[in-house]
Amino acid sequence: MSKIITFAHPKGGVGKTMLAFNYCVNLLLGKQKRFCIIDLDGQHSITNFNKIRNAYELSGLDIKHFDNDKDLANFIQNNDYEIVVIDTGGFDSSLNRIVLALSDIIITPVSDSPVETLRLFDFNNILSDIAKEMGLNELKTHIVLNRIHSSVKNIDTLKAPYSRCRNFTFFDSVIRDRARYKFSIAGGKSVFEENKYEYDKKAVKELRSLFKEIENLK
Repeated sequence: MSKIITFAHPKGGVGKTMLAFNYCVNLLLGKQKRFCIIDLDGQHSITNFNKIRNAYELSGLDIKHFDNDKDLANFIQNNDYEIVVIDTGGFDSSLNRIVLALSDIIITPVSDSPVETLRLFDFNNILSDIAKEMGLNELKTHIVLNRIHSSVKNIDTLKAPYSRCRNFTFFDSVIRDRARYKFSIAGGKSVFEENKYEYDKKAVKELRSLFKEIENLK
């Protein structure tokens, strides 16, 4: 069976697509896993970034689209890929809930924004609802602190507001707010593919650390 890895947050603009896109290109460059990505984002950002890749003759991603619950669930449960990566939309929907229920790993980026903090409490409730429907005690999401300013040193203070959220666990890796994350993806490239003048070693190191943690999750 394929491993289902979902990037999810009930708010748009938190960095789900950036992380999912770089993760998939990292898999692509590794050439070790047969994978696809399901684009459930209403803006179809990854699909559009992939079009840019094609325009610049970069290796393209295998992207799937679904607009009904039955077809989506059937594909997730019956496919020949080793890994299925899912980029969800920043909203609550039946499609997103199906994905969360069927995922092996859920990854949720969050910054130190108060708005994101409030929406993440909503997400904890959504996960609890799904877990109850499935007869589970909890449904875990792995939170990655994302777009964190370089001046923020005490990471524990960012985690503190979520201490009572039973569905949350944190990655050790922290993704800082770096310009190359934004500019590279706008050109259809991951941070791993930039030329020597634009290559950001710190950005690459951060993402490789995170992706290693994802790889080690059971």
